[in-house]
Amino acid sequence: MARSTSQAAYRQVQGLLRGISVLRALNSNTGGRGSVAHLSAATGIHRTTVKRLLETLKDAEVVRYLPDSNEYCLTVNVLQLSEGFRDAVWLSEVARPLMQNLTRKIIWPSDLMILDTDELIVRETTHGITPWSFNSRVLGRHIPILQSAGGHAYFAFCSQEERERLIGMLRSRSGLEGARARSPDYLARLIETTRSRGYALSERGEGLAQRFRSNRCNAIAIPICKDGFAVASLNIVYLDRAISTADVIERLLPDLLAVGQRIEAGIRGPDIDRVAVPLPIHLTDSRSAQKRRIAGGRSSSARIG
Repeated sequence: MARSTSQAAYRQVQGLLRGISVLRALNSNTGGRGSVAHLSAATGIHRTTVKRLLETLKDAEVVRYLPDSNEYCLTVNVLQLSEGFRDAVWLSEVARPLMQNLTRKIIWPSDLMILDTDELIVRETTHGITPWSFNSRVLGRHIPILQSAGGHAYFAFCSQEERERLIGMLRSRSGLEGARARSPDYLARLIETTRSRGYALSERGEGLAQRFRSNRCNAIAIPICKDGFAVASLNIVYLDRAISTADVIERLLPDLLAVGQRIEAGIRGPDIDRVAVPLPIHLTDSRSAQKRRIAGGRSSSARIG
Protein backbone atom coordinates (compact mmCIF):
# COMPACT_ATOMS: atom_id res chain seq x y z
CA MET A 1 0.00 0.00 0.00
CA ALA A 2 1.36 3.42 -0.94
CA ARG A 3 2.11 5.86 1.83
CA SER A 4 -0.20 8.86 2.15
CA THR A 5 0.82 12.12 0.48
CA SER A 6 1.04 13.83 3.88
CA GLN A 7 3.68 11.33 4.99
CA ALA A 8 5.62 11.65 1.76
CA ALA A 9 5.71 15.45 2.13
CA TYR A 10 7.75 15.42 5.35
CA ARG A 11 11.21 16.96 5.00
CA GLN A 12 14.17 14.93 6.16
CA VAL A 13 15.71 15.94 9.48
CA GLN A 14 19.34 16.32 8.46
CA GLY A 15 20.61 16.48 12.04
CA LEU A 16 19.04 13.11 12.80
CA LEU A 17 20.53 11.56 9.65
CA ARG A 18 23.98 12.90 10.57
CA GLY A 19 23.64 11.62 14.13
CA ILE A 20 22.83 8.15 12.82
CA SER A 21 25.86 8.34 10.52
CA VAL A 22 28.07 9.13 13.52
CA LEU A 23 26.59 6.21 15.49
CA ARG A 24 27.23 3.88 12.55
CA ALA A 25 30.81 5.09 12.27
CA LEU A 26 31.37 4.49 15.99
CA ASN A 27 29.84 1.05 15.72
CA SER A 28 32.17 0.12 12.86
CA ASN A 29 35.26 0.93 14.94
CA THR A 30 36.96 -1.54 17.25
CA GLY A 31 35.53 -1.11 20.73
CA GLY A 32 32.84 1.24 19.44
CA ARG A 33 35.08 4.27 19.97
CA GLY A 34 36.62 7.05 17.89
CA SER A 35 37.91 10.62 17.93
CA VAL A 36 36.15 13.61 16.44
CA ALA A 37 38.74 13.78 13.67
CA HIS A 38 38.39 10.10 12.82
CA LEU A 39 34.58 10.24 12.81
CA SER A 40 34.62 13.38 10.68
CA ALA A 41 36.80 11.63 8.11
CA ALA A 42 34.64 8.50 8.19
CA THR A 43 31.33 10.34 7.74
CA GLY A 44 32.34 13.37 5.68
CA ILE A 45 30.72 15.62 8.28
CA HIS A 46 32.57 18.74 9.46
CA ARG A 47 34.43 18.31 12.75
CA THR A 48 32.47 21.04 14.52
CA THR A 49 29.20 19.34 13.58
CA VAL A 50 30.52 15.92 14.64
CA LYS A 51 31.52 17.37 18.01
CA ARG A 52 28.06 18.88 18.49
CA LEU A 53 26.36 15.62 17.52
CA LEU A 54 28.55 13.61 19.90
CA GLU A 55 27.80 15.96 22.78
CA THR A 56 24.09 15.62 22.04
CA LEU A 57 24.40 11.84 21.95
CA LYS A 58 26.33 12.02 25.22
CA ASP A 59 23.44 13.92 26.82
CA ALA A 60 21.15 11.12 25.52
CA GLU A 61 23.50 8.65 27.29
CA VAL A 62 24.15 6.52 24.21
CA VAL A 63 27.79 7.66 23.97
CA ARG A 64 30.30 8.84 26.57
CA TYR A 65 33.50 10.86 26.44
CA LEU A 66 36.90 9.27 27.22
CA PRO A 67 39.16 12.12 28.42
CA ASP A 68 42.31 9.98 28.51
CA SER A 69 42.21 9.33 24.76
CA ASN A 70 40.05 12.30 23.70
CA GLU A 71 37.60 9.85 22.12
CA TYR A 72 33.92 9.02 22.36
CA CYS A 73 32.55 5.51 22.73
CA LEU A 74 29.18 3.79 22.62
CA THR A 75 27.47 2.99 25.93
CA VAL A 76 25.40 -0.05 26.82
CA ASN A 77 22.29 2.13 26.46
CA VAL A 78 22.65 1.98 22.69
CA LEU A 79 21.47 -1.63 22.90
CA GLN A 80 18.04 -0.37 23.94
CA LEU A 81 17.63 1.07 20.45
CA SER A 82 17.56 -2.45 19.01
CA GLU A 83 15.37 -4.09 21.65
CA GLY A 84 12.19 -3.97 19.61
CA PHE A 85 14.04 -5.13 16.50
CA ARG A 86 15.42 -8.15 18.33
CA ASP A 87 11.92 -9.01 19.49
CA ALA A 88 10.70 -8.84 15.90
CA VAL A 89 13.60 -11.00 14.74
CA TRP A 90 12.89 -13.61 17.39
CA LEU A 91 9.19 -13.60 16.54
CA SER A 92 10.13 -14.32 12.93
CA GLU A 93 12.52 -17.08 13.93
CA VAL A 94 9.82 -18.79 16.00
CA ALA A 95 7.10 -18.36 13.40
CA ARG A 96 8.98 -19.23 10.21
CA PRO A 97 9.25 -23.05 10.57
CA LEU A 98 5.72 -23.30 11.94
CA MET A 99 4.33 -21.29 9.04
CA GLN A 100 6.24 -23.46 6.59
CA ASN A 101 4.80 -26.60 8.18
CA LEU A 102 1.34 -25.07 7.95
CA THR A 103 1.65 -24.21 4.26
CA ARG A 104 3.07 -27.61 3.38
CA LYS A 105 0.03 -29.16 5.02
CA ILE A 106 -2.76 -26.92 3.70
CA ILE A 107 -0.98 -25.67 0.52
CA TRP A 108 -2.32 -22.11 0.89
CA PRO A 109 0.25 -19.38 1.80
CA SER A 110 0.46 -17.62 5.15
CA ASP A 111 1.76 -14.20 6.25
CA LEU A 112 3.02 -12.93 9.60
CA MET A 113 2.40 -9.19 10.06
CA ILE A 114 3.72 -6.81 12.71
CA LEU A 115 2.91 -3.17 13.43
CA ASP A 116 4.78 -0.47 11.54
CA THR A 117 3.58 2.91 12.87
CA ASP A 118 -0.06 2.99 11.67
CA GLU A 119 -0.04 -0.01 9.33
CA LEU A 120 1.04 -3.61 9.47
CA ILE A 121 4.03 -4.87 7.53
CA VAL A 122 4.53 -8.43 6.29
CA ARG A 123 7.47 -9.76 8.26
CA GLU A 124 7.35 -13.43 7.16
CA THR A 125 5.54 -15.18 4.33
CA THR A 126 5.31 -18.65 2.81
CA HIS A 127 4.24 -17.54 -0.66
CA GLY A 128 7.58 -18.77 -1.98
CA ILE A 129 7.09 -22.43 -1.01
CA THR A 130 3.67 -23.18 -2.48
CA PRO A 131 2.42 -23.44 -6.07
CA TRP A 132 -0.86 -21.87 -4.88
CA SER A 133 0.80 -18.51 -4.37
CA PHE A 134 -0.59 -15.69 -6.51
CA ASN A 135 1.55 -12.84 -5.14
CA SER A 136 5.24 -13.61 -4.72
CA ARG A 137 6.19 -10.05 -3.70
CA VAL A 138 4.44 -9.90 -0.35
CA LEU A 139 7.40 -9.58 2.04
CA GLY A 140 7.70 -6.02 3.32
CA ARG A 141 4.31 -5.02 1.98
CA HIS A 142 2.30 -2.57 4.11
CA ILE A 143 -1.19 -3.71 5.08
CA PRO A 144 -3.97 -1.31 6.14
CA ILE A 145 -5.25 -1.98 9.64
CA LEU A 146 -8.93 -1.25 9.07
CA GLN A 147 -9.21 -2.82 5.62
CA SER A 148 -7.61 -6.24 6.08
CA ALA A 149 -8.16 -9.44 8.01
CA GLY A 150 -4.70 -9.21 9.57
CA GLY A 151 -5.29 -5.60 10.57
CA HIS A 152 -8.68 -6.39 12.12
CA ALA A 153 -7.21 -9.28 14.13
CA TYR A 154 -4.41 -7.08 15.43
CA PHE A 155 -6.63 -4.07 16.17
CA ALA A 156 -9.22 -6.06 18.11
CA PHE A 157 -6.67 -7.75 20.38
CA CYS A 158 -4.03 -5.05 20.93
CA SER A 159 -3.99 -3.11 24.19
CA GLN A 160 -6.50 -0.31 24.73
CA GLU A 161 -3.65 2.20 24.92
CA GLU A 162 -2.23 1.10 21.58
CA ARG A 163 -5.68 0.97 20.01
CA GLU A 164 -6.37 4.57 21.02
CA ARG A 165 -3.01 5.64 19.62
CA LEU A 166 -3.76 3.92 16.31
CA ILE A 167 -7.21 5.49 16.10
CA GLY A 168 -5.67 8.91 16.69
CA MET A 169 -3.25 8.46 13.80
CA LEU A 170 -5.72 6.84 11.41
CA ARG A 171 -8.40 9.51 11.94
CA SER A 172 -6.21 12.04 10.16
CA ARG A 173 -6.08 9.91 7.02
CA SER A 174 -8.21 10.50 3.99
CA GLY A 175 -10.21 7.77 2.27
CA LEU A 176 -11.79 4.66 3.72
CA GLU A 177 -9.17 4.07 6.40
CA GLY A 178 -9.70 7.51 7.89
CA ALA A 179 -13.49 7.32 7.59
CA ARG A 180 -13.59 4.05 9.48
CA ALA A 181 -11.27 5.35 12.19
CA ARG A 182 -13.63 8.29 12.69
CA SER A 183 -16.67 6.00 13.10
CA PRO A 184 -17.08 4.79 16.73
CA ASP A 185 -19.90 2.46 15.64
CA TYR A 186 -17.73 0.78 13.01
CA LEU A 187 -14.83 0.33 15.43
CA ALA A 188 -17.08 -1.06 18.16
CA ARG A 189 -18.60 -3.61 15.76
CA LEU A 190 -15.16 -4.57 14.47
CA ILE A 191 -13.80 -5.20 17.96
CA GLU A 192 -16.88 -7.06 19.18
CA THR A 193 -17.16 -9.30 16.11
CA THR A 194 -13.46 -10.15 15.92
CA ARG A 195 -13.05 -10.84 19.62
CA SER A 196 -16.17 -12.99 19.80
CA ARG A 197 -14.99 -15.09 16.86
CA GLY A 198 -11.32 -15.17 17.76
CA TYR A 199 -10.42 -14.54 14.12
CA ALA A 200 -11.01 -11.99 11.35
CA LEU A 201 -12.01 -12.31 7.71
CA SER A 202 -11.15 -10.12 4.74
CA GLU A 203 -13.95 -8.09 3.23
CA ARG A 204 -14.44 -10.59 0.42
CA GLY A 205 -14.72 -13.33 3.02
CA GLU A 206 -17.32 -11.25 4.83
CA GLY A 207 -19.31 -10.94 1.59
CA LEU A 208 -18.52 -7.24 1.13
CA ALA A 209 -16.74 -7.51 -2.22
CA GLN A 210 -19.56 -5.64 -3.97
CA ARG A 211 -19.36 -2.73 -1.55
CA PHE A 212 -15.60 -2.32 -1.28
CA ARG A 213 -12.85 -2.82 -3.80
CA SER A 214 -10.75 -5.81 -2.92
CA ASN A 215 -8.15 -8.11 -4.40
CA ARG A 216 -9.22 -11.44 -5.83
CA CYS A 217 -7.85 -13.19 -2.75
CA ASN A 218 -9.45 -13.74 0.63
CA ALA A 219 -7.77 -14.06 4.00
CA ILE A 220 -8.55 -15.34 7.47
CA ALA A 221 -6.35 -14.05 10.30
CA ILE A 222 -5.76 -14.48 14.03
CA PRO A 223 -3.82 -12.35 16.51
CA ILE A 224 -0.51 -13.51 17.94
CA CYS A 225 -0.52 -12.42 21.58
CA LYS A 226 2.08 -11.96 24.28
CA ASP A 227 1.16 -11.04 27.85
CA GLY A 228 -2.49 -10.86 26.77
CA PHE A 229 -2.12 -8.40 23.89
CA ALA A 230 -1.51 -8.70 20.15
CA VAL A 231 2.07 -8.32 18.96
CA ALA A 232 1.42 -9.62 15.44
CA SER A 233 -1.22 -11.26 13.30
CA LEU A 234 -1.07 -14.44 11.23
CA ASN A 235 -3.21 -15.23 8.21
CA ILE A 236 -4.02 -17.79 5.58
CA VAL A 237 -4.60 -16.37 2.10
CA TYR A 238 -6.88 -18.23 -0.31
CA LEU A 239 -8.94 -17.85 -3.49
CA ASP A 240 -12.70 -17.98 -3.13
CA ARG A 241 -13.05 -19.65 -6.52
CA ALA A 242 -11.00 -22.57 -5.17
CA ILE A 243 -12.33 -22.88 -1.60
CA SER A 244 -15.24 -21.27 0.21
CA THR A 245 -14.84 -19.22 3.36
CA ALA A 246 -17.05 -21.71 5.18
CA ASP A 247 -14.67 -24.52 4.23
CA VAL A 248 -11.69 -22.44 5.31
CA ILE A 249 -13.25 -21.92 8.73
CA GLU A 250 -14.14 -25.60 9.03
CA ARG A 251 -11.00 -27.18 7.57
CA LEU A 252 -8.13 -24.67 7.84
CA LEU A 253 -8.87 -22.48 10.84
CA PRO A 254 -8.05 -25.27 13.35
CA ASP A 255 -4.53 -25.55 11.92
CA LEU A 256 -4.11 -21.78 11.91
CA LEU A 257 -5.15 -21.61 15.58
CA ALA A 258 -2.76 -24.42 16.45
CA VAL A 259 0.15 -22.60 14.80
CA GLY A 260 -0.84 -19.40 16.58
CA GLN A 261 -0.73 -21.17 19.93
CA ARG A 262 2.73 -22.59 19.17
CA ILE A 263 4.08 -19.19 18.15
CA GLU A 264 2.67 -17.67 21.35
CA ALA A 265 4.35 -20.44 23.35
CA GLY A 266 7.63 -19.71 21.60
CA ILE A 267 7.63 -16.00 22.47
CA ARG A 268 6.07 -16.29 25.92
CA GLY A 269 9.25 -15.95 27.95
CA PRO A 270 13.05 -15.88 27.81
CA ASP A 271 13.47 -19.25 29.52
CA ILE A 272 11.44 -21.34 27.09
CA ASP A 273 13.15 -24.20 25.25
CA ARG A 274 13.27 -22.46 21.93
CA VAL A 275 14.68 -25.44 20.04
CA ALA A 276 11.54 -27.45 20.76
CA VAL A 277 9.10 -24.93 19.31
CA PRO A 278 8.82 -26.17 15.68
CA LEU A 279 6.65 -29.20 16.46
CA PRO A 280 4.32 -31.01 14.04
CA ILE A 281 0.79 -29.67 13.76
CA HIS A 282 -1.76 -32.06 15.27
CA LEU A 283 -5.28 -31.52 14.07
CA THR A 284 -6.79 -33.34 17.06
CA ASP A 285 -5.21 -30.82 19.45
CA SER A 286 -6.30 -27.86 17.37
CA ARG A 287 -9.95 -28.93 17.19
CA SER A 288 -10.36 -28.42 20.92
CA ALA A 289 -8.43 -25.15 20.67
CA GLN A 290 -10.82 -24.01 17.97
CA LYS A 291 -13.85 -24.68 20.13
CA ARG A 292 -12.34 -22.82 23.08
CA ARG A 293 -11.33 -19.79 21.03
CA ILE A 294 -14.53 -19.46 19.03
CA ALA A 295 -16.64 -19.88 22.15
CA GLY A 296 -14.64 -17.43 24.25
CA GLY A 297 -13.08 -15.15 21.68
CA ARG A 298 -9.54 -16.29 22.58
CA SER A 299 -7.87 -18.54 25.08
CA SER A 300 -7.63 -17.14 28.60
CA SER A 301 -3.91 -16.40 28.21
CA ALA A 302 -4.58 -14.10 25.25
CA ARG A 303 -7.94 -12.50 26.04
CA ILE A 304 -8.23 -8.78 26.48
CA GLY A 305 -9.40 -7.81 29.92
